[in-house]
Amino acid sequence: MIIMTILLFLVSLEPIDTIPLKKEFNRIEIYRSAIYCAPFIGKSIFVLDESQNLKPITFTDDVNYRIYDFFITPFAIYLNNGRSIDKFYLASGVKENSYSSTDINTFVITPSEEIIFSDQQKHELIFLDFTNNVKFKKVDMNINDLYSIENTIYILTKNNVLICDEYGNVIKEKKIPEKLNRIVVDSTSVIIFSPYEKYLYKLNESWEKIEFSHDILDITVNDEIIVILSENGTALYIYSKSDF
Repeated sequence: MIIMTILLFLVSLEPIDTIPLKKEFNRIEIYRSAIYCAPFIGKSIFVLDESQNLKPITFTDDVNYRIYDFFITPFAIYLNNGRSIDKFYLASGVKENSYSSTDINTFVITPSEEIIFSDQQKHELIFLDFTNNVKFKKVDMNINDLYSIENTIYILTKNNVLICDEYGNVIKEKKIPEKLNRIVVDSTSVIIFSPYEKYLYKLNESWEKIEFSHDILDITVNDEIIVILSENGTALYIYSKSDF
């Protein structure tokens, strides 16, 4: 039996900075302290420069390209358009298809730049090797979201967070307080949330609920800050990790 404890602390927090955005975005990521923003439909991902201006990184000519989520590495940007995972090489400007499937709802990139993704229609977790061929699959898995840090995979399902090794073997299982759609992880935090809600849950020894004065569209974290994309996708709220 899994015993779950929830600390219902409704914490009143104020952001240390608020950054208005001149475009509307749907997903955000932090990489090497830079904040990247992606629209739901578009041909570019944008990075905030030191003056908080948006600098486009254009990866396609298709203005109707859909970006369900994306991942930044030192040399490339990986993009999920729901039917394929594409890789855009930053130096050459070349975009190539890494893998196609029926319904890719979420994916991660390992430290060795191998792809792991969830096919929602087939209920499969699929592991690719460095040549983008299938290494193995985990079947009968209903996955809402994935996150990977170092060689640990975090799988968010309807009822649990599964903490797995690099082969998808479950090391630990944590029951979640309610059905939520997204998970983000860094070296000190596991956070789960759903878009358009005003709260998140942070895992310490137990789940702690944290509420905000604004809705959340997306969240990204590093060891110093938590960045929240506003519900309309036009502002970033920057919070200090030390306040959580």
